[in-house]
Amino acid sequence: MKRAAVLLGACVALSAGPAWAGGAWVGVRGVRPLSMGGAFVAGAEEANALWYNPSRLDGTSVAMDLGGVFMSAGYTAPDGTAVSNTGRTLPNPTLGAVYKIADLISIGAGIYAPYSPQHRFPEDGPQRYSLVESDRITMLIMNVGVALRLGPVRIGGGVQNVDFHLRQRTVLSGYTGLFSEPTDPDLDVLSELELHDAFTLTGNLGVSADLGPVTLGAAVQLPWTAKGQATFRVRLGQSTFFDPITVEGDTADFAVPFPWMARAGVLWRANDSLKMELAFNWEGWSVQDSLIIDPKGQITLRDVPGIGDYQMGKLTVDRGMKDTISLHYGADYTILTGLHARGGLFYETSAFPDATFSVAQVDSSKLGFGAGGSYQWRWFRLDAAVSYVHQFSRDVTDSRLRQVNPTNPDQAVIVGNGQYTSHIWIAGFGLAWMLDAP
Repeated sequence: MKRAAVLLGACVALSAGPAWAGGAWVGVRGVRPLSMGGAFVAGAEEANALWYNPSRLDGTSVAMDLGGVFMSAGYTAPDGTAVSNTGRTLPNPTLGAVYKIADLISIGAGIYAPYSPQHRFPEDGPQRYSLVESDRITMLIMNVGVALRLGPVRIGGGVQNVDFHLRQRTVLSGYTGLFSEPTDPDLDVLSELELHDAFTLTGNLGVSADLGPVTLGAAVQLPWTAKGQATFRVRLGQSTFFDPITVEGDTADFAVPFPWMARAGVLWRANDSLKMELAFNWEGWSVQDSLIIDPKGQITLRDVPGIGDYQMGKLTVDRGMKDTISLHYGADYTILTGLHARGGLFYETSAFPDATFSVAQVDSSKLGFGAGGSYQWRWFRLDAAVSYVHQFSRDVTDSRLRQVNPTNPDQAVIVGNGQYTSHIWIAGFGLAWMLDAP
């Protein structure tokens, strides 16, 4: 019965950390960068420069765009049972303005969100011990930046505030070893974690140099941590074992660190009609090797049979993430005055090894293709882009991920093995008002 009390404490704490693809996002965001395969460091412009490289803030413009991200993901368990992702598609906005004060200085401000797919799987599916739902994760970045031009060299920086909201559900096992079996649905405990941190400051820095037909650019994004008191909601299983138990308290301290990022790019203007960029990105996702959930005595289980009251302690969540790198190539061709066609591609490594891969981390190595175009008429420009991202399938046979079951960990079954397939579609459109247009 003491082990049972420990189990219920773990159920309240929720053992699965936040889940995203590509670490926390796909390796490209913004409609114009999407059409260039994310190769948008040396040639970053307008509001998207706030994220990619603030040294490229220039001209006077107001721009907005909207992108949608849909992930098709499937999981087939070793017994042949299959499930698929039904997560909703959330709009990912960009709204920003840049003002050129003088030839020496420009300022910009904007609000934008990373391109992140959402996840939802059946509550009774074979994947339920890894994830049920994480399709209510939002991240909004508010950014103010400035750029200085010193001859051919530009330097810039920005201050950012991140508004982060997470809500995620997963199932834990209440199997004690005394009756039934580890995957008995009557012993399942559904737990929900919710965290909202509306104020987290961070920033970025950028530099670039215009050397004739070639532009060099580099930028660094500083890390940040979303943290606060998370709320836990629990629905105990249908087994009669849970009947007398009640849960008092529903908060615990929780923190989610996000990585530093380094970008570099080379833009080549081959002629008056064609420009191409090759870019590189490194994201330090190994910062999420583990996560800590600390109730600090605020969650208590009442009337546990044979025990009485039990106070939950600190839990450590094993994430096992690793850094990712990506390569991006994009080209922009002027068909007619004001009419542009663009295309690009990128390759990004996975943030998870097989040992910790699951539906909660559908992030395999990926190859993405983007295409789009724009048409500018006088002071206005329309942009559109679409991208297909193929994630290489994973056949996991050496997973170390088990059910969370502190009552009987020796008999907790492996839940990460199986076959995983996924791909992502991204589409968006934008509108810009170019006040400096002739």
